[in-house]
Amino acid sequence: MKRIHLLFAFLGTMSAWSQGIKINCGYPNESCYRKLTIEDIDKSSTLINSTFTGNDAYTKFKDQGLWNQAAAYLANKETYFNYFATLVPNAFIPIKNREYRMLAQKDYDSRMGWYTDGKLIGNNQIEFDGLYAEPRSFLDDNLPIYVVKTEQQFYREFCQGKTYDDLLKSCTKEKLGDVEEIILNELYNKRDAFKATFKDNFEATFKVHFSDAGHTIDSTYGNSIRTDNQELYRLKNDVYQSIDTWAKTHYLISNSVSNYRIPIDKEFTIQIINDTTFQRNNKFAKNFHLTFPDNNINTIKQRFKIPYDVKYHFYESMCYASVNGFSQKIDSTRKLDSIESLHTFDLKDCKAIVGLAHTSILQKRKKIIPAMTITGFALVGVALMVRHIAYNQYLKMPQDRPNAYTTANIAHKLIFPGAGLWAAGITWDLVYTRNNRIQLNRQLQNLVKNP
Repeated sequence: MKRIHLLFAFLGTMSAWSQGIKINCGYPNESCYRKLTIEDIDKSSTLINSTFTGNDAYTKFKDQGLWNQAAAYLANKETYFNYFATLVPNAFIPIKNREYRMLAQKDYDSRMGWYTDGKLIGNNQIEFDGLYAEPRSFLDDNLPIYVVKTEQQFYREFCQGKTYDDLLKSCTKEKLGDVEEIILNELYNKRDAFKATFKDNFEATFKVHFSDAGHTIDSTYGNSIRTDNQELYRLKNDVYQSIDTWAKTHYLISNSVSNYRIPIDKEFTIQIINDTTFQRNNKFAKNFHLTFPDNNINTIKQRFKIPYDVKYHFYESMCYASVNGFSQKIDSTRKLDSIESLHTFDLKDCKAIVGLAHTSILQKRKKIIPAMTITGFALVGVALMVRHIAYNQYLKMPQDRPNAYTTANIAHKLIFPGAGLWAAGITWDLVYTRNNRIQLNRQLQNLVKNP
């Protein structure tokens, strides 16, 4: 059997479509900003030794010489910093832990405070281009320091408890297409190869762990993956490679600041499921050709009429592909189990009275049988009528109408050959019908033995 190259050929073509999927989850937003406080200063840093919290904190902050300027003071529960505090960002625990970063002018918005890309212009002054009408501050100005969450920290918190699919749904309105449905379509397109391969159920789970550096894949397989089943074993490797190809082009990227690759998980559960069920149907004439599209039944129907209510039983094997709960039928096969035999006699056999019982089982009428039966029936009917009329005429005037008596006598004698001919026709019709019904039963049973 030729090797199955899994199927997800679409993955190769889609690599040209995208190097990552860009999404905007609202970073940075107002909740990402905060002011640093004295409590944020690392107790082991040198910066902690140049902070003040007493009543004279402001005076000491302003009176220090240029080279030993105090960095911060606390007043009315607010922390104020000077420019020198911005020069040692790792002295602050949130920055040292890489949870927050210092602001630059481009993401400072309208906040009044220190940020890192000012320009020293002498006279103890720093200039912030375009921020204020007077774009200068003294190095000892008491301003807050605003910081913003790093993208890593933002997405670490934002993605907590979310999956790849959750993130797409919450961050974009654009429909990017369901990879599950694409995979199902590819499985369906390759169904001819699967018919001979998936005699056992197949199940595999792949969990793609995206990180800012790349991705890894964990995989587990059902019991159907065995080294002695080479087709399924090769399929295992093909599926893995296909998921890996998909992951290389479909990682999620923040479209807000720095195209940060978002750490998130995407899980695929791929199943090939074979399910066999026992079915019963009694609408033979309507559904049998749909259930078993076989020329054998057409051959039978050239001669016989198969009654509408014939009951047949079959096993139906369905092969489904399922990806993350999305299912599609790949293939279905049916095996005829039995066809219930027709009864030897049927209510329709009452048509034998006119020689037409066999027309309920045969496509073509055997003309001689109804001709014989109807002739005998007609002969009996005419003889009875003539006998009745002639005999009544004779009784009215016995002496004047002796011929009427003779006619009645002849008519009476004709009843017996007519009745015999009629009975022979009925018998022939019933026997002929029975024999053909037995023959039809045999041919229907042959369908079971040689489907």
